[in-house]
Amino acid sequence: MPPAIKPIAAKLWSRVKKGGTNECWPWTGRTTRGYGRIQTGGRGTPTTAAHRLAFTLSCYQAIEGLEVCHSCDNPSCCNPAHLFPGTRLENQRDMASKGRAARGSRHPNAKLSEGVIIDLRRKWESGGFSMRELAKAFGVSTQMIWMILTKQSWKHL
Repeated sequence: MPPAIKPIAAKLWSRVKKGGTNECWPWTGRTTRGYGRIQTGGRGTPTTAAHRLAFTLSCYQAIEGLEVCHSCDNPSCCNPAHLFPGTRLENQRDMASKGRAARGSRHPNAKLSEGVIIDLRRKWESGGFSMRELAKAFGVSTQMIWMILTKQSWKHL
């Protein structure tokens, strides 16, 4: 390992609670949305994802343009055995296949719930309501109503 890397590696691993090979190694430092963050430069420099740095230091693999994904689905995990490189699309597909995608009312920007969507679609199917009236009644745009009705949004229902 090059001399300049040693202090960064020591800093990283000092904040990781290492366990067995098959266990998660959680990051114990600062986090953002559950992901460990580490400053690799001096004060005021940007931070990087701890799991990404752990993968790079351990695997010596160039990951330019790729994400570092978790097979364990634990965002704070820094165990290199649980990490693998992948594109954003591969990472999103992995997340969706495991049921972790924030969709529906679990999405942080959701204004409506599953029950409301079902009610909204029933009102539309029964007739007597325009998209504009539905948008006003449910507090969303007419474009969102159109996307809900055509199942471009909330397609899981």
